[in-house]
Amino acid sequence: SSLRPAGIVAFTSTRCYGQMRLSPLRIQAITTALQDGLERAGLHFGCETTLADADCTATALAEWAAQNKVRHLAAMAPTTGPVADVLPRLRVLLDQAGIVLHLVRRPWDAALFPLAKAGFFPFWEKTRVQLMRGWIPGG
Repeated sequence: SSLRPAGIVAFTSTRCYGQMRLSPLRIQAITTALQDGLERAGLHFGCETTLADADCTATALAEWAAQNKVRHLAAMAPTTGPVADVLPRLRVLLDQAGIVLHLVRRPWDAALFPLAKAGFFPFWEKTRVQLMRGWIPGG
């Protein structure tokens, strides 16, 4: 598909970083990576980007979407981790605001993620020949 965003947002969380006891250098690295990704995405898609700090990502994202009159929100589909953990609360908040969440999974993610169950080296052994030949499922 050819999704074209009207805007892109990412969040940092000073509160969470403190709870996780991240060093100032680690926090700076995370922020720099997010800023770089947002800048590149904004240039690529020709849209505005926002980087904001939030105590609760789900609440902040729902508020950002409502303030920007977003009716459809697209995001990469997480498999596990903190982003996946936020999804149930995010879905409730977006539903309450009448905003539809679309989770996107690239064809190669759908094909390769099931093979990544036991660390890098078992995954590499399962996929290296195809990947080295430039094989990208659905590509």
